[in-house]
Amino acid sequence: MNYYPFYFYTYPYAYRYVTTTDTCVSYSLDNLGVNPIVPQVVEKKEKKMFNRTCYDGINDCDQTVSLNTESVQRDYILGRLAIENDAHYNNLEKQFGLVNDQYPKTAQSFVDRILTGKYILKDNKDEPVFDPSNRIIWRDPSIKEDRPGFDAAVKVLDTAYKSAKDTVVLGTLDEGKATLSAFQQWTYKPTIN
Repeated sequence: MNYYPFYFYTYPYAYRYVTTTDTCVSYSLDNLGVNPIVPQVVEKKEKKMFNRTCYDGINDCDQTVSLNTESVQRDYILGRLAIENDAHYNNLEKQFGLVNDQYPKTAQSFVDRILTGKYILKDNKDEPVFDPSNRIIWRDPSIKEDRPGFDAAVKVLDTAYKSAKDTVVLGTLDEGKATLSAFQQWTYKPTIN
C-alpha cells in the first residue's frame, strides 16, 4: 500500500511564487498532476509603515496609520495607568476584607498560621470531612468584610482614575507623566461625615 505524505490529503495545491520587479506571479501546481499549471498575476503592494485591515461588513479596506512618538508614549502612559488602577482595586479588596489570604504552601507555614490564629473556620465545622483543611478560610479574623466601605472606596478610585486619564489624554506629555507618578502613590482616605 502506498502512503502519501500528510499534506497530500489536506492541501491539494502547492503554490510557488516567482517575484519580479513589479509583479508577483503565482503558479498553482496540482499535487496529483491532473490539472495543468495556471499562472496568476498578483499586483505587488507597496510596503507601508503600519497596515491594519478593517472590515465594515461589506468591503475590506487598508488603513495606513502613521505612528508618532507622542502617541506611542501617551498610549504607554494610559496602559500603565490602567495597570495601576487594577493594583489599587486589588489592594482595596484586601483592605476591606473581600479576598482571602493565600493558603499556606508548606507544612511549617500551615502550622505557623494555625498557631498565630490567622484563620477562620467555616460554618459547618462539626461535620466530618476527608480533609479538615478544606473547612479553613485563610484570612486574618481581625479584618472584617466591609462591602459598603469598599463600594465607597471604589467610587473614589474611579473618580481619581478618570481624572488622571483625562489629564493624560488632554494634557501635555509631561503632565501625563506627572499624573502617572501621582496616581501610583494614590491611597484611599475615607471621608468622615
